Order: sequence, then structure tokens, then C-alpha cells
Amino acid sequence: MVEFKSIKELKNKVYPVLSIKKKYFSKLGYVVTEDMIFDYLSENKWKKSSDLRFFQIINDIIRLDGDDLIEKK
Repeated sequence: MVEFKSIKELKNKVYPVLSIKKKYFSKLGYVVTEDMIFDYLSENKWKKSSDLRFFQIINDIIRLDGDDLIEKK
């Protein structure tokens, strides 16, 4: 299991995937930021999880649906 010393360190590690997801959403007409994606998942998905693994975090970013993100905004 990969451990991170801070949320900032985790966010920096997953930033490339967040950036790709943001570009994907932009092509679909959504206006979102990397921070919006990260914050949404932090508050709605990862907060409830214990022993979360790095591959699960990446998978959650990849599988995130734009409608879910916009509805919780």
C-alpha cells in the first residue's frame, strides 16, 4: 500500500490523471477543474473508505461520471 504524508502529496501524485479527466470532461462540454474532481471524490467517495489503495483512487478518477460531479457542485 502506498502511503502519503498529506492530501497535497496525494493530489500532486494523481494530478496527471485529474488533468486527463478534466480534458475529457471539457470535450463533453463540462466546465470543471482538477480541484473540483479531487474534492468531489475526497468528500463523496474516499471519505467513507478505509484502507484505500492507490489503484482504487486512480480507478475512481477514471470512472467518475460528469453528471455526478455537476449534480454535487
